[in-house]
Amino acid sequence: APLTFGMVARLTEQKGHATLLEAFDKVLREGQDAELRIVGDGPLRDSLERTVRERELESRVHFEGYREDIPDVLAGFDVFVHPSRREGFGLVFLEAMASKLPVVATNVSAIPEIVADGETGLLVEPDQPDQLADAMLKLARNPELRRSYGQAGYRRLLERFSPEAMVEAYDRLYREITGAVQ
Repeated sequence: APLTFGMVARLTEQKGHATLLEAFDKVLREGQDAELRIVGDGPLRDSLERTVRERELESRVHFEGYREDIPDVLAGFDVFVHPSRREGFGLVFLEAMASKLPVVATNVSAIPEIVADGETGLLVEPDQPDQLADAMLKLARNPELRRSYGQAGYRRLLERFSPEAMVEAYDRLYREITGAVQ
């Protein structure tokens, strides 16, 4: 079966879908048997679908539109890819980590605080399709690395981003601010 890369995001310019399509095309040209699932909707859908047709990727790239069942969607991915150009605190990364998925993302905004480069996934620079393709290929060709990144991401989620961990972090911050901790 082909390896499944997936992205879940609104189809807007800041999310980097165009870079992803270019990178995915390269992944296929390198001989990797893969498919790409793009979940989400937005103003760029027509132009992204046109790009897919121009590159003759219709049999490999699937636009799935807006979905509410994100855990079910993620269960069908092998690698979560998110080449954002800028990003808030991306909760979708936590969802990917909860699904034990290795992540390929960009080294922008809060992403490096969530995704540990070389531990839970691979971070590349934004708007760099060749770098993105290389990271995607590295994970595609190494099932053991995918598994270990996915497991490490799940552990990181539980340690750092569980509700308990978040409450503890706020509590620690509060105590520092009020001088309760020396």
